[in-house]
Amino acid sequence: MFTFLKTAALASLIGFGAIGATSTSALADGISIGIGGSGGHVSMRFGDGGRHWRGGRDWRGGRDFRRPACTTQRAVRKARGMGVRRAHVVRANHRVIKVRGRKFGQRVAVTFARAPRCPIVAMR
Repeated sequence: MFTFLKTAALASLIGFGAIGATSTSALADGISIGIGGSGGHVSMRFGDGGRHWRGGRDWRGGRDFRRPACTTQRAVRKARGMGVRRAHVVRANHRVIKVRGRKFGQRVAVTFARAPRCPIVAMR
C-alpha cells in the first residue's frame, strides 16, 4: 500500500510539473486530471472536449439577438406595471416616450428612454 501511495504521489508531481510546462494556449482549452480507479491509474487530458472553432460562425446562425429599443407599447405596459391607471402615450420622439395616467387619484407623468428595458428618466 505504501508503494502505491508513493507511486501516485510521484505521478501527480510529474503531472503537475507538466501542466506548468505547457503553453498558455493549451491551458485555455481545458484540463482534466483524474486520479484513482481500481489499479491506481493517473490520467491527464488536455483539450476542449471535441468542440471546434467554426470559422466565425456562432450559435445564433447570423441572427441578431440584441434587445430592441423601448416601444410605446412597452412603455405603457411598464407604466401599468408601476401602478399607473389609464396609462396612455402623450409624446414620443426618437429619444423619449412620455406616458400619462393616474396613480392614487393623482395625475402622474412618467418619461421613459428609448433604450432597452425602457429605463425611467423622470416621474412627476
